Amino acid sequence: GLSVGSLELSGSERVNLDALRQAPQDRLAAMGAFQKMGARARRQIESASGVCVITTAGTDPSAEVAVGRSMLRAWLALTRRGLAAQPMASLPALEAAVEANPGGLAEVDRARAATLALRAAVPSIEKGSRIALLLRFGWAAAPTASVRRLPLEESVARSESGMIQVADATERAGP
Repeated sequence: GLSVGSLELSGSERVNLDALRQAPQDRLAAMGAFQKMGARARRQIESASGVCVITTAGTDPSAEVAVGRSMLRAWLALTRRGLAAQPMASLPALEAAVEANPGGLAEVDRARAATLALRAAVPSIEKGSRIALLLRFGWAAAPTASVRRLPLEESVARSESGMIQVADATERAGP
């Protein structure tokens, strides 16, 4: 759901992002795309002033809501202090994939090593808990791109029963 404009990508990065969305996974792996993305994510984490790690013991919907609330509280607190924040979802997703289906990953040993390294780097993560989200933060220059928000009436719709539903606005968001 993020607008590509909000990512502040260069022209070549935009072209590469489009190619990544359309290329088969095995082809990307053969080209070393995942290693390059991993190296970039590592540089982003290493360049951050800090990392907020949100964990949970549960996997039920209420646990996910609690994770989202925690992320928003942390993000707002950082913003109030003049810091920029960015969610980093790859490592938590990798850990979840290893736990859910270890045989489903071609490089399960490397994936497990990456998640174990994260847990070793943050020894306060309780055993048995799940890393739900990473939020890197630091001082940053003002954004160079702005992305318009959809008007409320376009982003929220009411069903026949009167329940509010969030409309899918991913295709319409843009500069």
